Amino acid sequence: MAKKKVNKTQLIKDAISVAPEATPKEIAATLTKHGVTATYVSNIKGKLNPKPKKRRRKGSPSKIAGRPAATPDTLNAAIKFVEQSGGLKAAKAAIEKIERIKSL
Repeated sequence: MAKKKVNKTQLIKDAISVAPEATPKEIAATLTKHGVTATYVSNIKGKLNPKPKKRRRKGSPSKIAGRPAATPDTLNAAIKFVEQSGGLKAAKAAIEKIERIKSL
């Protein structure tokens, strides 16, 4: 005559319903004769009350790439800087000088 298989998941669910505050180690200790491990108990216990998944916020592409977003204020300030420096070439030269000074 064939042995009847024991449903480990149902045994764990029953043990949790009897003692919901019990730790997975304690439940596994009572069910060792059925070959239940604490890890398996923990997995089943976690699946009984699944937590809702957190939704990720969608960021702007510039934030994803690690660059600060160009806002109208920063663009206006950049345009003012280029105009006050006397053109784009002069503004680039000024930025290069600032970078050299910072590296010292």
